[in-house]
Amino acid sequence: MHPTHIRVRAKALSENGNNPKRVSDLIEQEFGVRPSYRTLKDWADKERWKPWRDAVLNIDEDLNPNTWAGVSGIHDPMLHLSEVMAKRLIREDAGTRSNDPRLAITVRALEAVNREYDPGPRVIKYLRPKLMEYITALRKGKKPNRLNEDPQLNRTSQGLLAGLRAQGFPIDEDHAELGMVFTHEQEKEEDD
Repeated sequence: MHPTHIRVRAKALSENGNNPKRVSDLIEQEFGVRPSYRTLKDWADKERWKPWRDAVLNIDEDLNPNTWAGVSGIHDPMLHLSEVMAKRLIREDAGTRSNDPRLAITVRALEAVNREYDPGPRVIKYLRPKLMEYITALRKGKKPNRLNEDPQLNRTSQGLLAGLRAQGFPIDEDHAELGMVFTHEQEKEEDD
């Protein structure tokens, strides 16, 4: 059994991007005790440490895939996906801009959601009144909730993706020698 201060230090080292072998080496240097890989893995699993690779990949500190909704912030993914799809279908439904009954539009959207995700009766019951209100808001010209808009319209995500495309793709030097790596230069040459 290792003292708590060793466990705390191991967690800090791991979450700063040190792989398990490096963590063991550093703990041994600092404290004269070498925790095994299995011990480190048990601690990480029980205490839900952030994966050490996240620090290496420069992933934001507040994102942790080992905690509930630790990356997306979405606590009920099935409800979220069902609601986003239903609202998109309602926006695309021609009946929303005409005098079709709200219930008919809602039923069409919920039937498509049910076919796609099979979210269960509780989600369908929950969404029905929300979608009816959403149709009313669209018809009155009220601005819909931006959090539930179509992901294609999410300007922040689109900006981030555009920035990633502008950076280009990293080149794997080992495979570049074999001519197996796609680069933007190759694309330009082929276009000429």
